[in-house]
Amino acid sequence: MPGKVTHLSEAQAARLIRFYEQAEREILDRLNRALLKANKTEYLAAMKKNVGLILQQLRSGSRTWCTEAIPRVYVQGATMADRMITEAGFEVKAGAGFGAIHQQAAQVLAENAFESLDNVSQAIGRQTEDIYRELALENVRGTVVGYDTWKQQLGISGNNWLNAG
Repeated sequence: MPGKVTHLSEAQAARLIRFYEQAEREILDRLNRALLKANKTEYLAAMKKNVGLILQQLRSGSRTWCTEAIPRVYVQGATMADRMITEAGFEVKAGAGFGAIHQQAAQVLAENAFESLDNVSQAIGRQTEDIYRELALENVRGTVVGYDTWKQQLGISGNNWLNAG
């Protein structure tokens, strides 16, 4: 029986890891696209918004995982412990008031796990924000320093209304 609970908890952990890996791939994809777009301001703003949505999904998924997986594994572990105590020849009294304690313990574990995962999501958000800010500053630096002409900044080509006159 201990192997079954271990397998269940490993399967739940693997599910969470896959969820975070998917979010990482999506965020890296957005950042790579932003780098390839030569710092276009409108694209950077869209990238920032998209990453924000991914992080919201990550937080929501983490909350769901914590409220579902942790109590499930906890209950399986408590059930296994009761069975092992009974098999060792000791009596486990049903309804001895441990149900509420187990429920509260599982809830506290789930909340603490979510807070840790949310801290990870916030750190990812801050790092992404730093990258966005650096790309936006690089875009502005080109204009201020002068290596981008005013025509480039306005997106004006040689064949436009200024030359039509």
